[in-house]
Amino acid sequence: MEVLFKIEKKNLQKVKDILLRDELISKASVTFKGSSSLGLKGDYYYCHVSGVDEVCDKAKKVMKDLSEVVKEKDAKEIIEKIKSEEESAIVGFGDIFG
Repeated sequence: MEVLFKIEKKNLQKVKDILLRDELISKASVTFKGSSSLGLKGDYYYCHVSGVDEVCDKAKKVMKDLSEVVKEKDAKEIIEKIKSEEESAIVGFGDIFG
């Protein structure tokens, strides 16, 4: 399961603290990206959480007052951009240490 959150800049550090210190959620794949780095308008951050249903459900619960869940249609496009950026970074890293 995957879920994408849209976070206001002022809430970013609090969100990171909550998600990355949570025993269950921190074991999942949690990625933060700024909207501008993804070529999107606005001054927001996105948090992509990927893991089992229990992890994503808990993330939704603890994030409900600090962010909004991006609707599935929009989330797919943004998640693809995040994954593409990560893959490019991995390829670049591999070229360095080839």
